[in-house]
Amino acid sequence: MGKGERGTIQALTRGMLRAGLPILLVALAAYAWCRRVPAPSFSTLNVATRADVTGIFPNPPYQAEVFSIDMNANVFDSLVRFDRDLGVVPALAEGWENPDELSWNFHLRPGVKFSDGTDVLASDVVASLRMMAPRNTPLLPEDSIEAVGPGRVVIRTHLGTPHLLAHLQSAFILPEKALLQSPVPSTGSGPYRFAGWTPGRDLVLERNSFYRPAPAFERVLVQVMPSGSERIEALVSGRAQVADSIPPEEVSRLEREPGIRVVSQPSLRVLFLAFRVDRAPFSDIRVRRAARLALDQRDLIQKALRGMASPATQLVAPQIPGYNSEIPESIPDLAEARRLLAEAGYPAGLDLRLDGPSDRYINDVEILEEIGAQLARAGMRVTVNAMPKGRYLSSIRSGASSFFLMGWTSNTLFGGDVLEALVRTRGKSGQGDFNYMNISDATLDQLIEESLRKPDSRARLEAARKGMALVSEKELVVPLLVPRETVAFSRKIEWEPEIGLALRFEQMRPSAAAQR
Repeated sequence: MGKGERGTIQALTRGMLRAGLPILLVALAAYAWCRRVPAPSFSTLNVATRADVTGIFPNPPYQAEVFSIDMNANVFDSLVRFDRDLGVVPALAEGWENPDELSWNFHLRPGVKFSDGTDVLASDVVASLRMMAPRNTPLLPEDSIEAVGPGRVVIRTHLGTPHLLAHLQSAFILPEKALLQSPVPSTGSGPYRFAGWTPGRDLVLERNSFYRPAPAFERVLVQVMPSGSERIEALVSGRAQVADSIPPEEVSRLEREPGIRVVSQPSLRVLFLAFRVDRAPFSDIRVRRAARLALDQRDLIQKALRGMASPATQLVAPQIPGYNSEIPESIPDLAEARRLLAEAGYPAGLDLRLDGPSDRYINDVEILEEIGAQLARAGMRVTVNAMPKGRYLSSIRSGASSFFLMGWTSNTLFGGDVLEALVRTRGKSGQGDFNYMNISDATLDQLIEESLRKPDSRARLEAARKGMALVSEKELVVPLLVPRETVAFSRKIEWEPEIGLALRFEQMRPSAAAQR
């Protein structure tokens, strides 16, 4: 792959929306941090969030979810990053070459330091990437990652990795010496460093004194407020300057507040119903199809999200390359759903438990309850089991859940990577790492491999689109919706949120009026 192909990758990503990916977490007890909660002042940015991080990169209990990644990205840097238009631009690497389809040469920006004052070297990058491969990058154990002097990293893959740059934007870099310790110290080169974490309550960040240019706020206090009304009250009263995950029913009210700015945009997260396809009753395609036909997506969106979402037809949103525009929106048909259930051996219906998070997606409990109500009309009697995010993630990872609500956002902005993560047969080298449905289909696996490895970008896109169609044809999941997401913040803060509304505290600063 040459420079032209690299340009094609950037062209595909530019203008797309950002996505999400897993994050490694740390137990508070393992760190035994001394908690220091700063007193409220305008040197401190106070942020009210719906969710808590599941932990701190890169120690157990590692969980894969977007919010934790976004928070950790304030502390850790990576070789490259996405800009506001979601093109791949330099970060720790000031430049790179892709001389052939198997090789990448990265040149590090000189003078960058970790928060402990030590220089960021090529050996640190190599150690960090080796620690993460293959779970969080497409790099395989047999691929070569080498340091050439203190400022150059050379990656040679035995298979082509056309989307490597997009993967590397979330591959955080730590000191090599830190990775030898247990637990691993949370030492990054980003704008902030961790100062304390009380799970379920707050996270405290302090300015990294070695980061340039220095962020505007000395400290950031992230307070966990699961209640939407509590977050809004904190924002309106001035106890918080930023609040995320604004409930749809509160958006119009906040827009009328003169001191508050509201930003809302379509998410790239797709919510879908997932089944353990290797277990009854969902091993029967007729039951899976009945579940889809029992659901009215537009009614679900109106009742659970006040209309602030759009129906999903597949595992990626329309903006993502690899989206298949020929997959139609599902049309509910209760009579056919009941007929399919009877044909599958359930003429009297069946009893199901639907698992899902209670603190991860906007109005997730309302979504779960409305799904249960709709399925009941077709004879699927559902018990909704809404759990805190950490317990929910553990349940689906362990296989304890057979029927669950799941969401996914492509962190690489490519549909083939989503298929690889969610529906590819699980393998030893990271394939199907989030395939909690235990899907295994040889034809689908071949399409996914083609979408990731073919040298021609058009061939990769076509393979991804065919993969999306096959997932739909075999009823492997039930796509539900693409939500709109909303943040609100005080007009005393200057901030232009990126696509995806990630909380990047380095981008926030007091407004001119607030400093008078």
